[in-house]
Amino acid sequence: MYEADKIPKGVFALLLEYLSGIEGKTTRTWIRSEASRRALRYKNYEKGTQRTAGDDADTNLEDVRKEENTPAARQTQSEDDREDEERWKKLDDHDKRKEYKRTRKILETISE
Repeated sequence: MYEADKIPKGVFALLLEYLSGIEGKTTRTWIRSEASRRALRYKNYEKGTQRTAGDDADTNLEDVRKEENTPAARQTQSEDDREDEERWKKLDDHDKRKEYKRTRKILETISE
């Protein structure tokens, strides 16, 4: 539901309307945690790319990549999570921002 190329803007608006009506606590909790994870991923990415000192930015991105590739982190990721991470790494900055905006809208809808 976060990928703009799979869910057009008009359909996404309908999806938000549907999500606002979901009453199951477990489902809402799962959607909220998934959206929060995605929002934090983008915020961490954004912090890494906004460093003004050239070497600091490269070092910070490398630190983030190292943290993601620790044995403990790899072990806890499911196959779907790994595929999603690989897909996300291939996105350009514009598409990453688009996904983040959708994530924020989903969080706003679920929190109401």
